[in-house]
Amino acid sequence: MSYDQKAYKKQYDLDHKEEKNEKGKAYYIANREAIKKKSRKHYEKNKGAIQAQRRAKVLSSLTSQAARCAAVKRWQKRNPEKARIINTNAGKDRKARKLKQFVEHIDRAVVYEQHDGICGICEEPIEGKFHVDHIMPLAKGGLHCYTNVQPAHPKCNLSKKDKIL
Repeated sequence: MSYDQKAYKKQYDLDHKEEKNEKGKAYYIANREAIKKKSRKHYEKNKGAIQAQRRAKVLSSLTSQAARCAAVKRWQKRNPEKARIINTNAGKDRKARKLKQFVEHIDRAVVYEQHDGICGICEEPIEGKFHVDHIMPLAKGGLHCYTNVQPAHPKCNLSKKDKIL
């Protein structure tokens, strides 16, 4: 098959996708038992090869998972600040989802700017690191959204715990 023929066939398949899907569904419904029987027969005949292929696929996915994990760890070492922000946001989002609360992605920089860099607990300016504090704690039914968060000094936030001030 030439390149032009392949391109034409590909375009034809794209243009007639729904029609082909309907024909395939109709054929499957009409021949369901024969298809299943043929599939079982093929599996029994090639059982060893199919199982070996599946094992190889699982092993390769584990290898690729290990490679992905290694790549992520390398990126985290090169970008510690971004990694910390991503991990913090993921943890807060996960906690809110676990408590079946509303989840909105919270950007720390936006929270800081909205409150002009003032601690929401002691009302002193924040210099350096800060926590994103939930005004109404998630554990008490608060939402994970911009209207329920404020910047706080780490010391202030840790002393507040899950109290409502």
